[in-house]
Amino acid sequence: MIRRVGDIEFDGSNVTFTYGKIVAEVADVDYSDELTTAVGTSLASQEQRYRTDGVYKTGTLTVTFRGSVYSRDVLPLLPSNGFGNQRKAVIIAYKHPELGSDSDLLKGARIVGQATKPETGEKAIMIAIKFEIMQIYWGEARKTLNRATG
Repeated sequence: MIRRVGDIEFDGSNVTFTYGKIVAEVADVDYSDELTTAVGTSLASQEQRYRTDGVYKTGTLTVTFRGSVYSRDVLPLLPSNGFGNQRKAVIIAYKHPELGSDSDLLKGARIVGQATKPETGEKAIMIAIKFEIMQIYWGEARKTLNRATG
């Protein structure tokens, strides 16, 4: 059941991250893709005549874990030397008690950065891992924004 208090919504959603042997619950995840098109004109005209199919581009995948989850489920399964030099698929799966479940497949994921900002206090330590990705396949149907060939 979705419960809303002001602008805050509590709905019981659960998001998990899979990368190789790592399967962990995430606090937050952010990823995107887009097509960047170009405009074409006729000779000596300033009028737009067409747009190209575009160039496919993925944004940075950022996965944020609570420190306890990162220390228990993520860090021990990363290689001790060079874990930023591997490309693997990432699966982001989400489950909602009323809406069901779905997942997205992000191919060619490579870790390119990590960040944390520990604080003294009641807030959990959060660890963010950044990935570059090559292709996003949306939903269980694995639909693509672009005309993927592979």
